[in-house]
Amino acid sequence: MQDAAGLRDAAGTERGADVGDVATDRRDSGQIEPDLAELRDMGGIHDSAGPSDAATALAKDADRDTVIGLAKDTATDTVMDTARDMVMVKDTSMDTARLDVPAEAPAPDVCASPIVISMDLEHVDLPITTRGASHHFDLSCATGGADVILSFMVLQPELVYADTFGATWNTILSFSSDCPMAPLQDPQVDGAVTCNDDACNTTQSQIVGVFQTGIYYIVVSGANGESGDATLHFQHAPVGGGIVAALPVGTGSISGTTSGRGRMSDVCEAPGPEDSYWWMTCPDYAGGSLAASTCHTNTSFDTYLALQVPRTELVSCVDDTDGCGRLSTLNTPIPAGAGINVLTIDGGGSPLAAGAYQFTYTRP
Repeated sequence: MQDAAGLRDAAGTERGADVGDVATDRRDSGQIEPDLAELRDMGGIHDSAGPSDAATALAKDADRDTVIGLAKDTATDTVMDTARDMVMVKDTSMDTARLDVPAEAPAPDVCASPIVISMDLEHVDLPITTRGASHHFDLSCATGGADVILSFMVLQPELVYADTFGATWNTILSFSSDCPMAPLQDPQVDGAVTCNDDACNTTQSQIVGVFQTGIYYIVVSGANGESGDATLHFQHAPVGGGIVAALPVGTGSISGTTSGRGRMSDVCEAPGPEDSYWWMTCPDYAGGSLAASTCHTNTSFDTYLALQVPRTELVSCVDDTDGCGRLSTLNTPIPAGAGINVLTIDGGGSPLAAGAYQFTYTRP
């Protein structure tokens, strides 16, 4: 056992000698409690709450190794056990010593770290999985289960589309204007589908909407608690700042008026204001030929016609068709498969061409 001088060296005070003397006098008797009481009487311990406080004082007045060494030389392990526990325990205000257990790590914030979809390309195919994911959001069109969150940033008016065709389980898709989930604030055009469970006679999903500048979200989930792997097919195309409307199937004629400023000059280098007409197709869509023309119609300005098919990166532009003067006729094959197609009537010339128009069309 260490003598009083040893404890004085370890603790750096004369009180260490007093502690050593008391332990020496009592070690054969096993009377630990009287030793602690006597220590309190000597002034070595100022708080007389109980034996645990005695061990706390020992831990404070000597280094840990000295206290444990002192305890090993006694006839009981009580001092050693109490001293070790009180050195380890951070909260000494409790009557019963307890170990400090680290708190469980918080769940990841899915809104702070969504999967980001690049808008650099007209379409992207993103492998995703909801296996092992948690349920975060309730969707408006179906009861969802585990879900995955993706985000995209729109810098100009865009028609945005997504589907999960090819998955082997029952998927759900939904757009959101915020995270956590929030209804889309921008007016939606006729034909838009912003939350969908079963599309095109399948158990997969298909959504489409028109978005203004901002950050938006897509939620991928599963119906009836289903989850699994899927490929998210994402497409987008710029649309005009004027009318954005669905183009019916078949043959027809549409009239309108363009006004304001152009937003799609990077598509066909036509600087005038635009109106856009679109349609969405299913996986079994066979394609065909689109015909559209302002030729021989009640159109008063220099027109451009533009077609975008993001799934194949097709962009077709026509201007000043032979025999039509400043007016235009477009004939373009439409590829098969699921996605969006956008026909835009635009204006060129200087000053910027705009005004009343009429076009005829045949849409497969």
